[in-house]
Order: sequence, then structure tokens, then C-alpha cells
Amino acid sequence: MHRDGDLYNTKCFVCGRQNPSGMRLRFEMDGDAYVTEFVIDDAYQGFPGIMHGGIISTVLDEVMGRYLWVSGYDAVTADMRVRFRKPIVCGSRVRFEGRLDRIAGSRAMTSARAVSEDGTVFAEARACFVIKGGDRMNRPEAEQAVKTRLPNVNLFKHCLAVEAVMRGLARHFGENEEDWSMAGLLHDIDYEETKNDPDRHSLLSGEIVKGMGFTDEIVEAVIAHNERHGLPRATRMAKALYACDPLTGLIVAAALIHPEKRLSAIDTAFVLNRYKEKSFAKGANRKTIEACSDLGLSLEEFVTIGLDSMKGISKELGL
Repeated sequence: MHRDGDLYNTKCFVCGRQNPSGMRLRFEMDGDAYVTEFVIDDAYQGFPGIMHGGIISTVLDEVMGRYLWVSGYDAVTADMRVRFRKPIVCGSRVRFEGRLDRIAGSRAMTSARAVSEDGTVFAEARACFVIKGGDRMNRPEAEQAVKTRLPNVNLFKHCLAVEAVMRGLARHFGENEEDWSMAGLLHDIDYEETKNDPDRHSLLSGEIVKGMGFTDEIVEAVIAHNERHGLPRATRMAKALYACDPLTGLIVAAALIHPEKRLSAIDTAFVLNRYKEKSFAKGANRKTIEACSDLGLSLEEFVTIGLDSMKGISKELGL
């Protein structure tokens, strides 16, 4: 199943490239919204010179539905309410924006709007989508969802690094590698949307991950990794995710300070020496990293597992 928005449906009336009677619109992720922007063609009019309300509703529905699609959800519109504020004159350029407001069980609550270049709101919509049942999202689909939501390359690489370390820790403890690695890959999937609202960070991730069909253990680990919520990390998975999140940043910083700037050029001793320097990689919270003791691991053992795991994906990390 593709999660590339361009492969959504080639025959779709709104976006299908192979539909000769369709609109053939192009979409992209822009911050927390999925958007399309185009000049209104005369072919889309209802009253003379005015865009047809049904077509406005269709595009509003599309930007909300496509947001869910590229985020990894198979969902269908259950209810949609549109409020038309101002007529859209044919020939004008209009931007349609769709957003995910929240996930509530099997339902996704979304919103959308049509706006002019100067910010005038022409129409607004709110909708409830029902998320289809079925198996949980697979690895390629989850990766695509993270890429879509985290356009910042370094943030995406961070998620890959945490995924690798979580897999390495699962292997060490004889735990489920697929579950642990998924927790690592998806733990910061909401970062772009919550970077200015740290109290919401990981709570939204938990909703997203739950909607993707993952287990409560994974959801709880993802939510609990943000210590601002003060939630207990009751499972080994949650304890591991909490500790390895900043560890990856420390290891990346250690590799970059080395003349070769490669993971293959550093070892555990090199990382531990940098760890002792208080001014080095201040963002890598030492207290959080030292929570590896809750897993029964010494700092040296923890760093070794983390470094070896990240070396295994050095090409993907560009290190």
C-alpha cells in the first residue's frame, strides 16, 4: 500500500493524473497542513463567474482525506460540514488547506479551509473520518508517514537512529524487535506540529500511533518518553525509549566532532570521553541517558549497544 500522495489514485477526479475529465491538482505537506493551490478555472463555475460550491466542498474533502492518507490512515468520510463565507471568483488563486485535529479511537477529526493569497477565508469545513480496520501499518508505510510529517531531514534521521537503537536493545533483551523498533521510529512523529507546544508533544504522537493500529504498549511508550507529562514508564520498552532518545544525539555529536565525521571512526571509549565533557552536546540530557540503569545496563553497555546499532545504518544517517 503506497503512502506517497502522488500515487493516491491515478483516476481520482481531484488529483488523478490519468483522469482526462479531472482537476489533476497537485498537493504537498506544508507545516501542519496538507495543501493545494491553484487558479480557479472557468470550468469549475456554478453561477456565472463563481466557483461551484460542490467543487469547493470536493476539494476541501480531498485535502482532509489526503492528509490522513499520507499519514498512513485508510479512512473514509463519515460526516462533513461546510460553511461558505465568500464567493470564489473564477480566475483567482486559492489555497486549500487540510489538517488533522485529533484521533479518537477509530475516528479522525479534521478541518479544512479555502483562503485567498491575502488570507481571506472563502470556505471552512470540519469532518469526521472513519479509520478502516485491519492490520497495523507495516514498516515502509510507517517510514513514509514519518517522512511526510517530518520534512526536516535531521529530525527524520533522528527517528531512524532511535529506531535502530531500540531494535538493538530489543535484541539484547530478547524482546520483540519489530515492536520496539516501531516505537523508536514513530516516537517523534508529531514534532513538527507540537514544536511550539511541548506540553502537547508525544500526546499527539500517541493518538497518531494508536490510529495506525499499534499496540497499547507502543502507544504508552511513545507518550511517556516526554517527561513533561510525568507519566510512569512501566514497561521495559518505555524505559528503553526514554533513555535512548538523547543517546542518539550524543553519538551523532561525537561522530561529527571526530576528524573523519564517521560512526566507524569512533568507539565506546570516545563517546564516553565526550560524555564527561559538560559543555559537549548539552542537549543530550545526561540524567536521561543514565536512566539506562533502570534497564539493568551500565552506561558503557548502553553506549556500546547504541553505537553498534547506529553503525548498522550509518549510510542512512549519512555518518
